[in-house]
Amino acid sequence: MSKGVDLKRRAVVGGLCMAWVPLMAQTKGAVTAPPELAGKTIKLIVGYPPGGGTDLTARTLAVYVGEYTGLTVIVENRPGAGGNIATDNVVRGQADPSNWLFVTQSQVITNPLLMKMSFEPMQELALLARASASPLVLIVKADSPFKSFDDIMAAHKKNPGSLNYGSAGIGTPQHIGVEWLKSLSGLQAVHTPYKGSGPCIMGLMSGEIDFVLESGAAASPHVRGGKVRAIGIAGSAKPDDFKDVRQIEASVPGFNMDAWSGVAVSKKVPATTRQYAEQVLQACLNNPDFIAKLKAQGGNPGWLSAAQFTQAVTEEARVTKDIVVKNNIRL
Repeated sequence: MSKGVDLKRRAVVGGLCMAWVPLMAQTKGAVTAPPELAGKTIKLIVGYPPGGGTDLTARTLAVYVGEYTGLTVIVENRPGAGGNIATDNVVRGQADPSNWLFVTQSQVITNPLLMKMSFEPMQELALLARASASPLVLIVKADSPFKSFDDIMAAHKKNPGSLNYGSAGIGTPQHIGVEWLKSLSGLQAVHTPYKGSGPCIMGLMSGEIDFVLESGAAASPHVRGGKVRAIGIAGSAKPDDFKDVRQIEASVPGFNMDAWSGVAVSKKVPATTRQYAEQVLQACLNNPDFIAKLKAQGGNPGWLSAAQFTQAVTEEARVTKDIVVKNNIRL
């Protein structure tokens, strides 16, 4: 962690868990903030509880944004409804340039497909940069008898309907990923949604559920600690912690899925602020120290510019809608 940054002070305000990141020295790369943002506190709003992969990446990024800008940054957790509570907060904030949403694909892709929403996220939000893109990892409790996805399938065939799995919430990549995996493989398993990756993994460790398809960043600390085991990976790119883990696609052809995160603001935020934020995020997300910390957390770097990010999300939304419709995925 960089000198001059204290992540230990925490405050709970109005039921929200916040991490205060005072930003002092090391602002050599700082650029002048536009008048509408100068002197303000940036709120990096996360739609999930503390402790999950999305939250960990956001907190790491907050340090670098603060060091680069010289502004104060608060990581504010507003969990619930698959991230919709946080998204709604930013959309309702309209032109507030200090409200930055740390966004995932569930908030802008799957939620609109599966939930009744009062707004269309991609019509209300301006995507600024993708921060990370990591393959999902299939994990089980440390003493689970399952050593591979094939073992899970064997248990299903022996006793159909006896298995259950958890996710970070309805409509999250973890949820959609397993539903897609079920469709491709014929697996039957009951879904138990949690309010974020942290509570979901705790449920796995306590034996409430049999398996989870989780982001590498959220799974990595628990795999290292020996409390869960990784038995499969849902992608071709492998973070360092999972380089020896077998690809699920070897058993289920065509199954390949990443979990990504990024930053967005309301489209009503002035263009000057959006351009400033894009510049800041490009510098921070390509910082070698940030990338090293992200990998140490089990994540993968995945910066895309605003234009590239928007194009990628548009294409993924098309593919995801096809998956949801063809496989009759319902909440």
